[in-house]
Amino acid sequence: MDVVYHKNVFHQKPNQENYPYASSAQIFHSNQLFISSEKLETGLRASAPNFHKEIDEIIYIVEGELMAHEDNDARILRKGDFVCFHANSNKKHYLENQSGRVAEFLIFRKSLSVSDVQY
Repeated sequence: MDVVYHKNVFHQKPNQENYPYASSAQIFHSNQLFISSEKLETGLRASAPNFHKEIDEIIYIVEGELMAHEDNDARILRKGDFVCFHANSNKKHYLENQSGRVAEFLIFRKSLSVSDVQY
């Protein structure tokens, strides 16, 4: 059994100057499942607009409020809400923090040996 305690989750940004996206903490990465925790400062996007060819991406809001964008559709997500971005939709999606405080969310998706993200 693998256990990750919240107090031991440390969010980091890649070692890139002026990285404009979320800070991440890998929770689990098994042969079948990838789970990541992310924190997003106010005014930032979690990623560049993208979609996935092979995997669904499920988001769960742990704290705060985020705007989920998919093509021309946008929805507010609050603590306890989920959203699923479906594989091979060809609809680019991203999360954005338009609130006045830091938001935290979890990403659930199938593990792949090679990324399938399309920008």
